[in-house]
Amino acid sequence: MKREKYFYATLRYMYDTATQEFFTAGVVLYCPATHFLKFQFRRSLGLAGEILDSNTLANFRALMRVVNKRAEQVSSAFDSYVLGLKPSALDEYLNEFFPKDDSALQWSSVAAGLSRNLEATFINLYERYCGKYDRKRPANRVTDRDAWQSFHKNLVDRHLDRYFAPKLIQGQIDEVQFPFAWKNGVWHCIETVSFDLADGDAIRNKAHKHVGEITAIRDSAEEFALYYVATPPSSPNLAEAFHKAINLLKAAPHKKIDVMSAGTEIALLDSFADRIREHRSSIIPIDSSS
Repeated sequence: MKREKYFYATLRYMYDTATQEFFTAGVVLYCPATHFLKFQFRRSLGLAGEILDSNTLANFRALMRVVNKRAEQVSSAFDSYVLGLKPSALDEYLNEFFPKDDSALQWSSVAAGLSRNLEATFINLYERYCGKYDRKRPANRVTDRDAWQSFHKNLVDRHLDRYFAPKLIQGQIDEVQFPFAWKNGVWHCIETVSFDLADGDAIRNKAHKHVGEITAIRDSAEEFALYYVATPPSSPNLAEAFHKAINLLKAAPHKKIDVMSAGTEIALLDSFADRIREHRSSIIPIDSSS
Protein backbone atom coordinates (compact mmCIF):
# COMPACT_ATOMS: atom_id res chain seq x y z
CA MET A 1 0.00 0.00 0.00
CA LYS A 2 1.30 3.42 -0.95
CA ARG A 3 2.34 5.73 1.84
CA GLU A 4 0.60 9.09 1.73
CA LYS A 5 1.90 12.36 3.12
CA TYR A 6 -0.28 13.83 5.82
CA PHE A 7 -0.24 16.97 7.96
CA TYR A 8 -1.43 17.37 11.51
CA ALA A 9 -1.68 19.92 14.29
CA THR A 10 -2.74 19.88 17.93
CA LEU A 11 -5.05 22.25 19.74
CA ARG A 12 -3.61 23.63 22.97
CA TYR A 13 -5.55 25.02 25.89
CA MET A 14 -3.36 27.67 27.54
CA TYR A 15 -4.59 27.55 31.12
CA ASP A 16 -1.81 29.89 32.28
CA THR A 17 -0.83 32.51 29.72
CA ALA A 18 1.84 33.95 32.02
CA THR A 19 3.88 30.72 32.11
CA GLN A 20 2.62 29.40 28.74
CA GLU A 21 1.52 26.16 30.41
CA PHE A 22 -1.01 24.20 28.37
CA PHE A 23 -2.88 20.94 27.90
CA THR A 24 -3.47 19.37 24.50
CA ALA A 25 -7.20 19.53 23.81
CA GLY A 26 -7.45 18.04 20.32
CA VAL A 27 -5.84 16.74 17.13
CA VAL A 28 -6.48 17.47 13.44
CA LEU A 29 -5.07 15.38 10.56
CA TYR A 30 -5.32 16.15 6.84
CA CYS A 31 -4.09 14.32 3.73
CA PRO A 32 -4.49 16.45 0.57
CA ALA A 33 -3.89 13.54 -1.83
CA THR A 34 -6.79 11.47 -0.51
CA HIS A 35 -8.91 14.38 0.80
CA PHE A 36 -8.84 12.78 4.25
CA LEU A 37 -9.69 15.19 7.08
CA LYS A 38 -10.32 14.11 10.64
CA PHE A 39 -10.32 15.84 13.98
CA GLN A 40 -11.21 15.05 17.56
CA PHE A 41 -11.43 17.39 20.52
CA ARG A 42 -11.77 16.80 24.22
CA ARG A 43 -14.94 17.75 26.06
CA SER A 44 -13.25 17.52 29.47
CA LEU A 45 -9.68 17.57 30.72
CA GLY A 46 -9.86 14.28 32.59
CA LEU A 47 -7.01 13.92 35.05
CA ALA A 48 -5.46 17.15 33.77
CA GLY A 49 -8.37 18.98 35.36
CA GLU A 50 -7.09 18.05 38.82
CA ILE A 51 -4.79 21.06 38.89
CA LEU A 52 -7.35 23.65 37.75
CA ASP A 53 -9.88 25.58 39.78
CA SER A 54 -13.61 25.33 39.11
CA ASN A 55 -13.80 28.61 37.19
CA THR A 56 -11.00 27.60 34.82
CA LEU A 57 -12.61 24.20 34.24
CA ALA A 58 -15.95 25.84 33.48
CA ASN A 59 -14.23 28.19 31.02
CA PHE A 60 -12.53 25.24 29.30
CA ARG A 61 -15.79 23.33 28.92
CA ALA A 62 -17.52 26.39 27.47
CA LEU A 63 -14.72 26.91 24.95
CA MET A 64 -14.75 23.27 23.90
CA ARG A 65 -18.51 23.35 23.32
CA VAL A 66 -17.88 26.14 20.83
CA VAL A 67 -14.99 24.22 19.22
CA ASN A 68 -16.99 21.01 18.83
CA LYS A 69 -19.91 22.90 17.32
CA ARG A 70 -17.55 24.65 14.92
CA ALA A 71 -16.00 21.28 14.04
CA GLU A 72 -19.38 20.01 12.88
CA GLN A 73 -19.75 23.05 10.62
CA VAL A 74 -16.26 22.65 9.15
CA SER A 75 -16.88 18.94 8.55
CA SER A 76 -20.11 19.67 6.70
CA ALA A 77 -18.39 22.30 4.58
CA PHE A 78 -15.56 19.88 3.79
CA ASP A 79 -18.00 17.20 2.63
CA SER A 80 -19.72 19.69 0.33
CA TYR A 81 -16.55 20.85 -1.47
CA VAL A 82 -16.31 19.92 -5.14
CA LEU A 83 -13.46 17.45 -5.69
CA GLY A 84 -10.35 19.37 -6.67
CA LEU A 85 -11.47 22.62 -5.07
CA LYS A 86 -10.73 21.58 -1.50
CA PRO A 87 -8.00 23.56 0.28
CA SER A 88 -4.57 22.00 -0.14
CA ALA A 89 -3.06 23.15 3.17
CA LEU A 90 -4.06 22.23 6.71
CA ASP A 91 -3.57 25.85 7.80
CA GLU A 92 -6.59 26.79 5.70
CA TYR A 93 -8.77 24.39 7.66
CA LEU A 94 -7.39 25.57 10.99
CA ASN A 95 -8.39 29.11 10.07
CA GLU A 96 -11.90 27.79 9.47
CA PHE A 97 -12.10 26.91 13.16
CA PHE A 98 -10.75 30.21 14.42
CA PRO A 99 -7.90 32.55 13.42
CA LYS A 100 -4.68 32.85 15.35
CA ASP A 101 -4.95 35.30 18.24
CA ASP A 102 -4.09 35.61 21.93
CA SER A 103 -6.96 33.48 23.23
CA ALA A 104 -6.60 30.46 25.49
CA LEU A 105 -6.99 28.08 22.53
CA GLN A 106 -3.94 27.94 20.27
CA TRP A 107 -2.98 25.71 17.34
CA SER A 108 0.47 24.16 17.33
CA SER A 109 2.72 24.42 14.31
CA VAL A 110 1.71 22.05 11.52
CA ALA A 111 3.81 18.87 11.35
CA ALA A 112 3.95 16.18 8.65
CA GLY A 113 4.43 12.45 8.24
CA LEU A 114 3.87 9.47 5.95
CA SER A 115 1.21 6.81 6.53
CA ARG A 116 -0.22 3.71 4.87
CA ASN A 117 -3.24 3.81 7.18
CA LEU A 118 -4.45 7.34 7.91
CA GLU A 119 -7.21 6.21 10.28
CA ALA A 120 -4.75 4.25 12.43
CA THR A 121 -2.27 7.13 12.34
CA PHE A 122 -4.95 9.53 13.55
CA ILE A 123 -5.86 7.23 16.44
CA ASN A 124 -2.20 6.97 17.44
CA LEU A 125 -1.74 10.74 17.31
CA TYR A 126 -4.79 11.38 19.46
CA GLU A 127 -3.69 8.80 22.00
CA ARG A 128 -0.19 10.26 22.11
CA TYR A 129 -1.28 13.84 22.71
CA CYS A 130 -4.65 13.53 24.44
CA GLY A 131 -5.18 9.95 25.60
CA LYS A 132 -2.84 10.23 28.58
CA TYR A 133 -5.37 12.47 30.32
CA ASP A 134 -8.00 9.69 30.23
CA ARG A 135 -6.37 7.32 32.68
CA LYS A 136 -8.63 6.44 35.56
CA ARG A 137 -7.95 8.01 38.90
CA PRO A 138 -7.02 5.46 41.59
CA ALA A 139 -9.69 5.36 44.27
CA ASN A 140 -7.18 6.03 47.05
CA ARG A 141 -5.44 9.03 45.46
CA VAL A 142 -5.13 12.05 47.77
CA THR A 143 -6.95 15.07 46.37
CA ASP A 144 -6.47 18.74 47.26
CA ARG A 145 -9.66 18.48 49.30
CA ASP A 146 -8.21 15.52 51.23
CA ALA A 147 -5.04 17.50 51.91
CA TRP A 148 -7.08 20.46 53.15
CA GLN A 149 -9.15 18.26 55.48
CA SER A 150 -6.05 16.60 56.91
CA PHE A 151 -4.41 19.92 57.74
CA HIS A 152 -7.62 21.36 59.14
CA LYS A 153 -7.96 18.35 61.44
CA ASN A 154 -4.46 19.00 62.76
CA LEU A 155 -5.48 22.58 63.56
CA VAL A 156 -8.64 21.40 65.31
CA ASP A 157 -6.75 18.77 67.32
CA ARG A 158 -4.43 21.52 68.61
CA HIS A 159 -7.30 23.99 69.18
CA LEU A 160 -5.69 26.36 66.67
CA ASP A 161 -8.47 26.44 64.08
CA ARG A 162 -10.14 29.54 65.60
CA TYR A 163 -7.04 31.59 64.82
CA PHE A 164 -6.90 30.68 61.14
CA ALA A 165 -9.19 31.79 58.34
CA PRO A 166 -9.03 32.11 54.54
CA LYS A 167 -7.10 35.15 53.33
CA LEU A 168 -7.16 36.89 49.96
CA ILE A 169 -3.80 38.34 48.94
CA GLN A 170 -4.08 40.92 46.17
CA GLY A 171 -1.33 41.86 43.75
CA GLN A 172 -1.50 44.53 41.08
CA ILE A 173 -2.50 42.08 38.34
CA ASP A 174 -4.13 39.18 40.20
CA GLU A 175 -5.20 37.80 43.55
CA VAL A 176 -4.89 34.47 45.34
CA GLN A 177 -6.95 33.11 48.22
CA PHE A 178 -5.17 30.93 50.76
CA PRO A 179 -7.26 28.52 52.86
CA PHE A 180 -5.42 29.08 56.15
CA ALA A 181 -3.96 32.37 57.37
CA TRP A 182 -3.04 33.98 60.68
CA LYS A 183 -1.79 37.51 61.23
CA ASN A 184 0.95 38.33 63.68
CA GLY A 185 2.52 41.50 62.32
CA VAL A 186 2.52 39.90 58.86
CA TRP A 187 0.11 37.44 57.30
CA HIS A 188 1.17 33.80 57.57
CA CYS A 189 -0.58 32.05 54.67
CA ILE A 190 -0.69 28.26 54.40
CA GLU A 191 -1.56 26.36 51.22
CA THR A 192 -2.17 22.61 51.14
CA VAL A 193 -1.51 21.04 47.75
CA SER A 194 -1.59 17.41 46.63
CA PHE A 195 0.92 16.16 44.06
CA ASP A 196 -0.59 12.67 44.20
CA LEU A 197 -1.17 12.79 40.45
CA ALA A 198 -0.98 10.50 37.44
CA ASP A 199 2.42 11.34 36.01
CA GLY A 200 5.41 13.66 36.10
CA ASP A 201 3.93 16.10 33.59
CA ALA A 202 0.85 16.66 35.75
CA ILE A 203 3.04 17.21 38.82
CA ARG A 204 5.26 19.68 36.99
CA ASN A 205 2.28 21.57 35.56
CA LYS A 206 0.66 21.86 38.97
CA ALA A 207 3.87 23.22 40.49
CA HIS A 208 4.14 25.78 37.68
CA LYS A 209 0.53 26.82 38.31
CA HIS A 210 1.31 27.66 41.93
CA VAL A 211 4.55 29.41 41.02
CA GLY A 212 2.53 31.52 38.59
CA GLU A 213 0.11 32.45 41.37
CA ILE A 214 2.97 33.48 43.66
CA THR A 215 4.49 35.57 40.89
CA ALA A 216 1.20 37.37 40.33
CA ILE A 217 0.94 38.55 43.97
CA ARG A 218 4.57 39.22 44.83
CA ASP A 219 3.94 42.98 44.57
CA SER A 220 1.10 42.91 47.11
CA ALA A 221 0.86 45.90 49.43
CA GLU A 222 0.41 43.48 52.34
CA GLU A 223 3.41 41.73 53.80
CA PHE A 224 2.95 37.97 53.94
CA ALA A 225 4.84 34.72 54.45
CA LEU A 226 3.96 31.54 52.54
CA TYR A 227 3.95 27.95 53.74
CA TYR A 228 3.22 25.07 51.36
CA VAL A 229 2.28 21.65 52.74
CA ALA A 230 2.72 19.30 49.76
CA THR A 231 1.34 15.75 49.59
CA PRO A 232 3.73 13.44 47.68
CA PRO A 233 2.58 11.07 44.90
CA SER A 234 1.54 7.53 45.80
CA SER A 235 3.84 6.00 43.19
CA PRO A 236 7.52 5.72 44.16
CA ASN A 237 8.34 6.18 40.47
CA LEU A 238 7.24 9.80 40.75
CA ALA A 239 9.51 10.69 43.66
CA GLU A 240 11.91 12.61 41.43
CA ALA A 241 9.08 14.59 39.85
CA PHE A 242 7.82 15.48 43.33
CA HIS A 243 11.31 16.59 44.39
CA LYS A 244 11.51 18.87 41.35
CA ALA A 245 8.07 20.28 42.14
CA ILE A 246 9.18 21.12 45.67
CA ASN A 247 12.26 22.88 44.31
CA LEU A 248 10.11 24.85 41.86
CA LEU A 249 7.95 26.12 44.72
CA LYS A 250 11.00 26.99 46.81
CA ALA A 251 12.43 28.96 43.89
CA ALA A 252 9.25 31.03 43.47
CA PRO A 253 9.84 34.81 43.53
CA HIS A 254 8.91 35.51 47.14
CA LYS A 255 11.34 36.19 49.96
CA LYS A 256 9.34 34.44 52.68
CA ILE A 257 8.39 30.95 51.53
CA ASP A 258 8.69 27.54 53.15
CA VAL A 259 7.78 24.22 51.52
CA MET A 260 7.39 20.94 53.37
CA SER A 261 6.03 17.46 52.70
CA ALA A 262 2.73 16.48 54.25
CA GLY A 263 3.41 14.63 57.49
CA THR A 264 6.31 16.89 58.41
CA GLU A 265 4.20 19.98 59.15
CA ILE A 266 3.97 19.16 62.87
CA ALA A 267 6.96 21.37 63.63
CA LEU A 268 5.25 24.24 61.82
CA LEU A 269 2.06 23.74 63.82
CA ASP A 270 4.00 23.58 67.08
CA SER A 271 5.73 26.82 66.14
CA PHE A 272 2.41 28.53 65.49
CA ALA A 273 1.02 27.17 68.76
CA ASP A 274 3.95 28.66 70.67
CA ARG A 275 3.59 32.07 69.01
CA ILE A 276 -0.16 32.14 69.53
CA ARG A 277 0.26 31.13 73.16
CA GLU A 278 2.70 33.99 73.72
CA HIS A 279 0.21 36.51 72.37
CA ARG A 280 -3.07 34.85 73.36
CA SER A 281 -3.98 37.73 75.65
CA SER A 282 -4.22 40.06 72.64
CA ILE A 283 -5.26 37.66 69.88
CA ILE A 284 -8.90 37.27 68.89
CA PRO A 285 -10.39 35.33 65.98
CA ILE A 286 -9.32 37.19 62.85
CA ASP A 287 -11.29 39.04 60.21
CA SER A 288 -9.66 37.98 56.95
CA SER A 289 -10.96 41.07 55.13
CA SER A 290 -8.82 43.42 57.22
